[in-house]
Amino acid sequence: MQNHDRAFPEELAERTDQAIAEGMKRGRRELERRQKRLRRRTGASLAIALLLVACLFTIRVSPVFAAIVRDIPGLKAVVDLVKGWGDQGLELAADNDFVQPVGVSDEHDGIRLTVQGVIADDQRLVIFYEVKAAEGKRLARVTYPEVRRPDGQNPEGVISYDDPTAREEAPKGTLNGTIDVQFIDGASMPDEVNLLMRAKAVPIGEDGDERPLLRGEASEDDPSAGPLFKVNIPIDREKFAGLAKVYTLNETIAAEGQNVTFVNATVSPLRVFVQLRYDEANRKQITGPGDIRLVDEKGTEWKYKGGFGQDRIYFESPYFRQPKELYLEGSWFRALDKNRAFLVIDTDRGELIRAPDDNLKLATVSRVGGRIKIVLTLNITEPGDNMGYGLLVHDSFTDASGKKYSKVDYSRVVASFATAEPGKQTITFAIDEKDYKQPLTFNIYDYPNYIRQPYKIRIR
Repeated sequence: MQNHDRAFPEELAERTDQAIAEGMKRGRRELERRQKRLRRRTGASLAIALLLVACLFTIRVSPVFAAIVRDIPGLKAVVDLVKGWGDQGLELAADNDFVQPVGVSDEHDGIRLTVQGVIADDQRLVIFYEVKAAEGKRLARVTYPEVRRPDGQNPEGVISYDDPTAREEAPKGTLNGTIDVQFIDGASMPDEVNLLMRAKAVPIGEDGDERPLLRGEASEDDPSAGPLFKVNIPIDREKFAGLAKVYTLNETIAAEGQNVTFVNATVSPLRVFVQLRYDEANRKQITGPGDIRLVDEKGTEWKYKGGFGQDRIYFESPYFRQPKELYLEGSWFRALDKNRAFLVIDTDRGELIRAPDDNLKLATVSRVGGRIKIVLTLNITEPGDNMGYGLLVHDSFTDASGKKYSKVDYSRVVASFATAEPGKQTITFAIDEKDYKQPLTFNIYDYPNYIRQPYKIRIR
């Protein structure tokens, strides 16, 4: 399964950060709210809801629950998607009566979008959906999903999603997909959200791509991508109210003279969220922990899943295992001297004037479609560094006169990897083509330079 996402796209398993980053960029574009009544499959939804009322929440693992859910109409695909998501905390939640059946659809032009169910807590929402074409047709195009609050605003967080068009069943006219919304700490989970998506179907055998194309956003102004589908998804907040627990840590370590404080950790049914703080007096700009791990007293590792910026990160949740002890462990951080945290490029002459070190090179500068396209090559010296550095620079820059410009075009930001050279990355981004006073200065957002200090922080 391929995952795409802004916070957070896995190249394949190891490139999660970049996939999440890409998904987040796509998922946070503004859309106008559409007013439209939706058809609801209330009968099926009510029957499913009544059946699950009897499955009382328990902290103990219930291995038979997933089998029960499989027998509920429409939810077999939910269980299959959970098992394929690669998140053991999410699997445990599904095994413990945390699936909320929805069964709500919207239908246009013989295509039906159905939200089968969700799994949610105070910090995370996972949506399971199906797009199905009428008999005799196949899906030719599906947009990137968009998630909105009822007022039309983006959720405060990171949206990632799997790519259902990559699976073998895609040409058959039915796609099952998953959307993962990770809320920032302190953001409130709404009582409902809206899912927007466009899809287009063509008769089987019509010329074109064999598989559907996942593309664009579900924007209001692109009817060529097919009709706009919108589904209102209710969320039962009482199901998870009061389950999250915050552990105060306030433990500081010194890594090569740079202070890092582990502030707190929030353990909820669907994730463990950790807040870090970097001392402003540090002479280095710390851009995140490198090999951080979440482990319990049995040595079970709960995967790092992404983060918000460089000081707020999250992991799979061991909530339903209730470990007696839980630790954060690691040995290095990404950090760069503050006086080297920028690069200077003369885009007229195609010359890299200054970079943090010799591991970053300018490959090409070209002008395409009113944009200046900048291609860099980056050498990764730490074998354990699996970060994709597509977001190498901040989203604004200055020219030689000190004038500030915004923004770096993130829709064209790419970090690519060559399997023959795992330590090499090619980074591409674009800016508007203008008559800049050269050279241009870009501040570094993240960079593969390191400080080292083993640590083990107990959460509980």
